[in-house]
Amino acid sequence: GSRSGRGVASVSPGTSTPRRPKPRRSAMTCAGEAGGYGYGYGNSAAGHIDAWRKEQHPQLLRDADDAEGLVYADHAGATLAGTRQIRAATAAVAESQFVAANPHSTGPAAGPTMEAVERVRRRLLRFFGADEEEYVLVFTSGATESLRLVGEAFPWSTGSTFAHTRDVHTSVLGVRAHAAAKGAQVVCLGGGDRDGMDERSAGVNASASASASASASA
Repeated sequence: GSRSGRGVASVSPGTSTPRRPKPRRSAMTCAGEAGGYGYGYGNSAAGHIDAWRKEQHPQLLRDADDAEGLVYADHAGATLAGTRQIRAATAAVAESQFVAANPHSTGPAAGPTMEAVERVRRRLLRFFGADEEEYVLVFTSGATESLRLVGEAFPWSTGSTFAHTRDVHTSVLGVRAHAAAKGAQVVCLGGGDRDGMDERSAGVNASASASASASASA
């Protein structure tokens, strides 16, 4: 949920959307700066991307002599966990006294779990330069749920306009139903002869259909 007068940042696995984050200076070396190489290339202190692939994602290499291996391109939907991440997560559960429980429950395990969740929440807010006094970060199961929450919570009105590109995530189209139902103008951009078309009058049924499609794909 959101707090009065504050922004909401909705975060899903591989996905994050804070509003107008404060500028932050990265410690990573950018291309064109000293050294002439970017993060993950050249003499980057974090190592080289080719080494990461072999060390962190060995499952993508089909055999010892495979120089390139498989190319995984669905990180926006379900990113692959690296070997280091898996080992750290396993150690946190198997080699400590921490018991992961329902953070919204009660009992000896619920409190520490909630504290762990809040630590991660604060860490992500700091990473995006989002002030805790202004933003609320919400964890979701994925992009579809995040977009659904935005569609349901946004204060649509007859003075609102929801614009989307023709080629877009199916779940983005699902937001049209919420916008059109409240009388908002719905505009498809880059749709050829539909470019800039006002779908408010005839878009409710289309939006409802898109919403059902988005729900089915979730």
